[in-house]
Amino acid sequence: MKQDEEEQFPMDVKFTLIKRGTFDKICIELSERSNVMAGHGRPPVENPKTVKVGFRVSEAERDRLLAYCDKMKLTQSQVLKEALELFYKTKP
Repeated sequence: MKQDEEEQFPMDVKFTLIKRGTFDKICIELSERSNVMAGHGRPPVENPKTVKVGFRVSEAERDRLLAYCDKMKLTQSQVLKEALELFYKTKP
């Protein structure tokens, strides 16, 4: 490579602006376009979790959930998934 040449990698860039109330969030995703797999990182999973679910709770409910998560050393997702499984088992 010549000295004045820059090595360039083809990149896909995705910008997402999320407006929520009084603050904005900008998400930037960079991905390299390549036909060759790098071979690094995590292996693909059999059943990837690609769907995101959200819902609103009161501050008191959120505080109670966070306290439970802290006490049990679990994430909010783990607690809610376990709660759903228990619900599915007890309710036909």
